[in-house]
Amino acid sequence: MVRRPKLHDIASLAGVSIGTVSRVLNGKDNVAEETRDVVLSAALQLGYTLSSDAQQAGSRRITSLGVIKRTPFALRRHFDPFYGAVVTSIEQECQKHDISMSLTTAETDEYNEMRELPAMLTNPQVPALILIGIHLNADNVDMLINLNKPIILVDSYTPYSVFDAILTDNVDGGEQAANYLVRAGHRNIGYIGCHDNEYPSIRERHEGYLRALKRHGLPTHYSQPCMCHTEEARQATLDLLERAPEITAICGCNDRSTMAIMRTLNAAGRSVPHDISVIGFDNWEPAHDTVPPLTTMNVDTTRMGKLAVDCLLHRIDNPDEGVIKVALGTQLVERQSVRFLNS
Repeated sequence: MVRRPKLHDIASLAGVSIGTVSRVLNGKDNVAEETRDVVLSAALQLGYTLSSDAQQAGSRRITSLGVIKRTPFALRRHFDPFYGAVVTSIEQECQKHDISMSLTTAETDEYNEMRELPAMLTNPQVPALILIGIHLNADNVDMLINLNKPIILVDSYTPYSVFDAILTDNVDGGEQAANYLVRAGHRNIGYIGCHDNEYPSIRERHEGYLRALKRHGLPTHYSQPCMCHTEEARQATLDLLERAPEITAICGCNDRSTMAIMRTLNAAGRSVPHDISVIGFDNWEPAHDTVPPLTTMNVDTTRMGKLAVDCLLHRIDNPDEGVIKVALGTQLVERQSVRFLNS
């Protein structure tokens, strides 16, 4: 009679602990995929009959995924360093898990909704998706649900909470930015980029700005609405200077707009930061090279990408768990675009 292999036999052949073998053979998900493969291979080599749980756990691993990144129609010829950094992080994390990544872009309108649906969405050869920077409407959500594949949103929003999402705590970040200007002695603080139809993350940053000023009892009527485009930010800066020449600082809704604000101020003869201080949001790579270098709120794009892949793999192993939403905090990056009035 052939002896059924014991756990210690499999552990010895695989070069792992008996506990690891037990977790793999019982279909537990707290085992690295590479280790799982080694254990299952050793078990089969020794003639061990795998349970359905172990087989299912071993088969849940994906070997490829698709990434769809937004490209605003108005900026389709411009490289986006923010989302580019997220994509790079996703690709690096995929390499660690031996997953191939396919990338495509989705052209979006002024509200960041998709103008056309990328073919990747419905491609049956793409078993899982990560969507970056896209505002999904109700029809999009219904279509994605019907695809019946794991989907992770990164800096993407929907009217319903149905997909796992990696987001930024934009309200807290906007509040931190305004608080920093208050600590620097500023009392008349403007904000550029708070249009009612703007992307949710941008509106959240403005909400944080307002929250900080209200708590300090400071005026909140220095918000200048505009969409976050360079030309609109330029005009909004001129409009704000005309109606509120007393402002000493400006919060920008993102670094692209904030750089346009700085150029506009300089062209108008207002020195940054001697005459007006400026703070941005996102910490784009080009923010290091502005004159003066831009003080801004850092969004950890590397961590966003890593968490997106981790969350996707967790969802594949746990398809029936509740929706996961992760909001990453921001960090102040002090450079030279803010003047301390009380020093």
